[in-house]
Amino acid sequence: MRVRVILDRRERSVNSGGYAYLSSHQKTVIIDGAKAVIMTANLTSRYYATSRDFLVIDAERADVSAITAVFDADFHGKTVRPGDGSDLVWSPTDAEGLLLGLINGATSSLRIYSEEMGDRSVENALVKAAKRGVEVQVCGENESGEYDSAYTKLARAGIRISYYSSPAGFYIHGKVVEADYGTARAKIFIGSENFSSTSLNQNRELGLIISSHPVMSAVASTFAADFRTGTHWS
Repeated sequence: MRVRVILDRRERSVNSGGYAYLSSHQKTVIIDGAKAVIMTANLTSRYYATSRDFLVIDAERADVSAITAVFDADFHGKTVRPGDGSDLVWSPTDAEGLLLGLINGATSSLRIYSEEMGDRSVENALVKAAKRGVEVQVCGENESGEYDSAYTKLARAGIRISYYSSPAGFYIHGKVVEADYGTARAKIFIGSENFSSTSLNQNRELGLIISSHPVMSAVASTFAADFRTGTHWS
C-alpha cells in the first residue's frame, strides 16, 4: 500500500517525528481513490479527547477526483486551481465567497462553530444577518480575551455567543456554518477554514457545503449542548 502525506513546513518543529518518518500533511484523508475524509481535526491524538471537531466521509466521485488532483499537485509542488467537484470549498480560491454566500443566504437561523473570529467580511455578514431577523448563534474560543472586540460587535447586533477559554480544557476547534436548519433550504459547511483572512485567502484549506440531514441533525444537537455549557457573552 502506498501512503502519501503533506505536512505544513511552518509546523516542522511540532511535526518533527512525522518529518523524520514521512514527508508531508493535510486535513483530508483519501482512501483507495473512492472516499475522502474531510476534517476540521488535526491528526494529533493528544487533542482528540478535549477538542470539538467534525469529520465527514465524502464518497462523491467528483469530489474525490478533485481532492486527489489537488493533493497530487501540492505533493509535487505544482500550481493548481482546485475544482469544486459537487460541493467542495477551497482556500485560497473560493472559500470566502462561498461562506459569505451561505451566511448571506440564510433566512431563519445560523449556527456557527469557529475557533477564530478574525475576518471582517464574515463578522459584517453575521451582523447583517442578525439585523434582517436571522437568529444567529456563535460557539467559539476566546482565550485571554482575544476576540473581545469581535464578540462585542456581534453581541450588539443581537447575536448570541457562547465561548470557551481554558487552554487546557475543552476546546472549540471545529469550523461549521449551519444555515436554516429544519427548513427545506438547510445547508451546512464543515471544513478546515477558520474565520481569518489568512485561512480564507492564503492557506491551502478544504471544506464542503452539503444538505445531508443526518449530518445537520448531529451537528445541531452537539451544538446545543456545547452552547449551553460554554460561557455566555453578556
